[in-house]
Amino acid sequence: MLHPLGARIRQCNRKIVQVNGTNFIFTTGDGKPLQPHVLSRAFDVLQKKAKVPRIRLHDLRHTHATLLFNDGKNIKMISQRLGHSDVGITLSVYAHLAPEAQDEAADSIDDLIFGATNAICLSDEKAQ
Repeated sequence: MLHPLGARIRQCNRKIVQVNGTNFIFTTGDGKPLQPHVLSRAFDVLQKKAKVPRIRLHDLRHTHATLLFNDGKNIKMISQRLGHSDVGITLSVYAHLAPEAQDEAADSIDDLIFGATNAICLSDEKAQ
């Protein structure tokens, strides 16, 4: 089921695109993109008012990608959401999030090749 906030974000994004003909979320009154420093400054002010630890606005981008990556979402989709021109860029930035991936891949290959027979051998070794 779709979370209500996700539906609201999609609705707002469609409205923004219809109003100014762009994919920019944060724009000036005439539809031009805001300068990054303006948005960062506003974000800093909001953090101070909320009395939360300060983070950079750009950290939210990384958090977004990290949450998707850790949830097993397709890396191509994550790359597109981030606006990367190539999935290799996304992988080079976020591959460190899955250090256990090599072990999991080795276990998968092991299971595919040896199946249950290997599991029996391993349990015999542990018993000794």
